[in-house]
Amino acid sequence: FGKTFIVAGSVNYIGAAYLSASAAYRVGSGLVTVGVPQSILSPLAVLIPEATWILLPNNMGVVNRGAASAVREELDGYTALLVGCGIGDEDDTREFMESLLQPEGSPAAPAQRALGLLRSSGNDAANNSYRCRWLECPGKNR
Repeated sequence: FGKTFIVAGSVNYIGAAYLSASAAYRVGSGLVTVGVPQSILSPLAVLIPEATWILLPNNMGVVNRGAASAVREELDGYTALLVGCGIGDEDDTREFMESLLQPEGSPAAPAQRALGLLRSSGNDAANNSYRCRWLECPGKNR
């Protein structure tokens, strides 16, 4: 069955966290933990009561750099990590992604927007397979 950790959603893209968690359950994940900004937790917890939740540091409903250490502290025991669905493209989000990808060996499946953030910032981490095992989601914003 396995355990999935998801970092998704922001004040402007609440549905992304819902769709990500729902999809993880549909493909057979036994436990789904979703890391979100506190401002979007209430509507999501009602929609997905079986998920567990981690409140992530944020600025105005968008994850920030501090969320990276919070995510890393929680990763032990998870078999999959999905990062980026609906997290937005603010500077805080870019800093979060850059900070999260610093440690080597993180198993990650970042969504298209998250990879786009890194590419647009000139950060080479988005293309370094030695740092992460990537599953890139197809999308129109390349």
